[in-house]
Amino acid sequence: MWMYVSALSLESGELLSVVSVRLGVSAIQDYGRRWQIETLFGCLKSRGFDLESTHITEPERLTKMIFLLTLTLCLAHRVGIWFNEHGPLLAKKRGRKAQSFFAMV
Repeated sequence: MWMYVSALSLESGELLSVVSVRLGVSAIQDYGRRWQIETLFGCLKSRGFDLESTHITEPERLTKMIFLLTLTLCLAHRVGIWFNEHGPLLAKKRGRKAQSFFAMV
């Protein structure tokens, strides 16, 4: 099976490399979309909303809950941007913010 390596230089100077069965830029774009979804579910599960603690298993109710949590996450994100614009938040050595307003709410 043929495998292709695609690479992209990030603004931070790091190199993003993606291995795929497809050739070209689409592999990097697909990875970017997948990473956004992974980040969303990470926030919904363990990094904030703790969706798993609801113990919802019925598909229709779970769909509604994910929809509401996604809207809430978008609002929290916008509030974080607003906070940052009105006084930049302190950053740690690795670039992450020293304090998470999202986790405080």
